[in-house]
Amino acid sequence: MAFLSIPFVFGFLIPIIWILIYSIEHYAFILDEEFIQTVFNSFIVAFVSAFLIVFIAVILGYSARVFDNRYMKYLLKVATLGYSIPGAVIAVGIIIVSSSIDNYLIETFELNSLVLGGTIAMLCFGYTVRFLAVALNSVESSFEKIGINVNKASRSLNKSLFTTLVKVDLPLIKSGLVAAFILVFIDILKELPATLILRPFNYETLATKTYELASIEMVQESSVYALSIVLISIIPIIYTLKDTNEKHTNS
Repeated sequence: MAFLSIPFVFGFLIPIIWILIYSIEHYAFILDEEFIQTVFNSFIVAFVSAFLIVFIAVILGYSARVFDNRYMKYLLKVATLGYSIPGAVIAVGIIIVSSSIDNYLIETFELNSLVLGGTIAMLCFGYTVRFLAVALNSVESSFEKIGINVNKASRSLNKSLFTTLVKVDLPLIKSGLVAAFILVFIDILKELPATLILRPFNYETLATKTYELASIEMVQESSVYALSIVLISIIPIIYTLKDTNEKHTNS
């Protein structure tokens, strides 16, 4: 037990204790309008991106469930490649593509500003490419648990694919969707490389603000932002564990 506790003690317990100490010492200096705006930016971009990612994962997972062929399997493999690629590489690739599109639009329509580059849309797109695999794995495993017979029974009653998805499949995998959303939300909240490269000008998140303060040797001041990431991440995890325990108790 002592040997197995080493990663927990030195990797989480001791750092979080010092983060708490530094946060208590500097909270009055940090908790201002800028801090509230940073928390709001982080929450909004993580919530919107996580919702979009889970939505796409449901479409892909349901399509692979209904149309079980090798083409769909290849499509799912391609869709999950982003998780194995570093966030900075994905961000640079997105910038190259978006810059080419912006240059074309500026030359064609004589625009005065960028359309895609440096926007929240590109940031959310980067998160989608990066973390789609996380949601897709959760959605696929949820579909596998309920099996295909329920779907076929609904289809045999002359229900459409969309009606079957909305009224039969989604209610049965609701807990899996919530878990997928929470996992993606947490991953986005702490993602740094892609956010640093793709974020709009002066758009700060908790991760970028923590990095910015730490990079200029304001480590103690950055602890408040780091602690905010931990607290916001813990809340949905506690909800998930509580929901899981209640289901085990009822069953």
